[in-house]
Amino acid sequence: MIEISNISATKTLRALNSLFARYRSPQTIMSDNGTQSTSEQFKTMCDEGEIVHIKTAPYHLQWNGQAERFVHTLKRGIKKLKGEKRPSGETLNVVLRAYRTTPNSSLDENTPAKVFLGRKLRT
Repeated sequence: MIEISNISATKTLRALNSLFARYRSPQTIMSDNGTQSTSEQFKTMCDEGEIVHIKTAPYHLQWNGQAERFVHTLKRGIKKLKGEKRPSGETLNVVLRAYRTTPNSSLDENTPAKVFLGRKLRT
């Protein structure tokens, strides 16, 4: 997860390129129809990286159900640790580590970290 001060196409691409340099480019990206992911710059990045870009249908949040569920889980975890206050970086890291190291039934009881990195995280 990378904090972005605004979600312009340029800042979004900079953040994605940082992730791709660290972890490699994905085969597929799913996004909403926000201007940052419908820009010509975004299309060029996908074309050059041979990345399939799937855009979710507007006003159909269920198309992006996994992401919506993750956001709900993240907010719930932050709320448990901080009440209604804005989360600090430390709080966010605690919630993310817990999420990433918890077995998930949709991943055949693997953790998100193991599926993504190919190894178990030390806890």
